[in-house]
Amino acid sequence: MYGSFDLVTMFWAGYCYLDSAERTEALVRNAMRWLRPGGMLYIEVLLARDLASFNESHFSRMNGFTVTPRTRDYEQWVYDDFGGRHWMTSPPLPFFLNIVTPESEEIEAKHDADFMVHLIASKRR
Repeated sequence: MYGSFDLVTMFWAGYCYLDSAERTEALVRNAMRWLRPGGMLYIEVLLARDLASFNESHFSRMNGFTVTPRTRDYEQWVYDDFGGRHWMTSPPLPFFLNIVTPESEEIEAKHDADFMVHLIASKRR
């Protein structure tokens, strides 16, 4: 599987469900290993700082989904939705950059108007 893919994607910050910085790091490191030389990794990163305003968002108001911090900085949090209670972890952006930067020739990280940073690590070494 290593070196097999041109593109690996992680949408909607699905790594948050791992509820562990260590497990998230292992996932991202593996994702980089799965890429062929020249390949690209795309991750939608959910920053803890954005979670503080989630409950005031249009999305939360429409669906009744809520976020509750487990730590003051929101890096650990709980998400309540129709599926129940989800225990989540959101490492900061430098956490991801420290993993992908040494392995990539180009890095782009752009925050959208809502809650995600679109991190693109391209041209895998």
